[in-house]
Amino acid sequence: MLSGFSPEDRAILYGVLGGLPGRFALLDPRLSARENILQKVAAPGSALYSETEYYLYDRMRETQLYYRLLYTIARGAVRMRDIVEYSGQPSATVNIYLNRLLAMHVITKSYPFLEGPGDSRHTHYSISDHLTAFYFYNFSAIKLGQPEAAVQALDAFMEPMFSQLCREYLKYKVGGEVGAWWCRNNALPITGCAGDGSRYAGLTRWCGKAGDADDVEFLRGTGRKMPEDNGLYYLFVKPGYTKECEAAVQAQQYPPFRLIDFETMMRELS
Repeated sequence: MLSGFSPEDRAILYGVLGGLPGRFALLDPRLSARENILQKVAAPGSALYSETEYYLYDRMRETQLYYRLLYTIARGAVRMRDIVEYSGQPSATVNIYLNRLLAMHVITKSYPFLEGPGDSRHTHYSISDHLTAFYFYNFSAIKLGQPEAAVQALDAFMEPMFSQLCREYLKYKVGGEVGAWWCRNNALPITGCAGDGSRYAGLTRWCGKAGDADDVEFLRGTGRKMPEDNGLYYLFVKPGYTKECEAAVQAQQYPPFRLIDFETMMRELS
């Protein structure tokens, strides 16, 4: 359905709209992804502008506090203590409202890969629907009628969405299970167990610098802190890779590294 868009545009539209064909049908294929988001998503009165509000109004009575929590989560406060701090609400109140949002499937609770509910400090919260996440990430700009500001913030919004897209790519390519891992100050956006039982981990980056030797060393060093050994490391860096990065990967005997080309990934996912 998105075959007429460039690889970058397809990734952006996935990041903002999720995988719902009904939303894709409202796009104008003559426009770029950013132009579509400006005109069809973020502009007041546009086709998808009010979808999130209509959906939430049908399910919530006290929208103000719900909206504050969703904005806080969308802007990167994913742990309970951070949500409490940035929302300015008592922890007991936050817990009640988060549980209601979980029951409505508006948010999702996640844990480090292959870990179940245990230490509550390891629990992360995220907004389930991509468009709802985009809406609250840009809540101020959208409410002020500044769709251009929402489009300007698109690359920052896309970082975690790109990680999710890369996880889906690996699940498609190698099977098994895939997730993310974090512990204290260490985190990797990709870790998984392939269909053949082998373990892997990965690093992603949507924008900014090209992948370099520092990324190789960071991934290798952080991977060593994980509870299980990894037999393979992946780098997903959309801007590409430096020659130094390629040399560092070639010099690495075990575990091996794979540099994933963005356009190749998007072509295989299409």
